[in-house]
Amino acid sequence: MQMLMIELNLENNKYITLSIPDPLEDVTKAAVVEAAEEIVAKNAISAGG
Repeated sequence: MQMLMIELNLENNKYITLSIPDPLEDVTKAAVVEAAEEIVAKNAISAGG
């Protein structure tokens, strides 16, 4: 099984890693970066503390 790991630097200078099992075979780095930037911009994920 392949795993796509995305490390996000949140606004509070905390890091979080998203692990996506079995990503699409044709996913591009540009698509991943765009999605990650949108997740951070919308504050969809927060790190406690």
